[in-house]
Amino acid sequence: MSNEGGYEVGYGRPPKGSRFKPGQSGNPKGRPKAPPKLEELIAKEAAKLIAVTVDGEKQKLSQLAVVIKALFQRAMKGDLTAAKLVLAAMQALPETPEDQVTISDHDLAHLRDLLALDLES
Repeated sequence: MSNEGGYEVGYGRPPKGSRFKPGQSGNPKGRPKAPPKLEELIAKEAAKLIAVTVDGEKQKLSQLAVVIKALFQRAMKGDLTAAKLVLAAMQALPETPEDQVTISDHDLAHLRDLLALDLES
């Protein structure tokens, strides 16, 4: 089947008059955006910076940092609930293996000298 001007019309070749114009989409509204997830909302809010005074000095800290500072202060004042939260958070942190501790070459040589002295005695 041919159209005006010898252009073949068929599967995958629509008539020129019914094609999308340049810059025009077949779905102008597009796919609707998904509502934000709770984790994303909490992370975004926790990362927001606010101005606070720490030891008489103005600083900009994230809201999460301010909450953690307040929690530690309450725990240090004797609030057992805050202390339990702090301890639970500390236990949830991954531990750093001792074999990952870095020792400088100078310190390593000094330790070897000390060990050699102990073995000789």
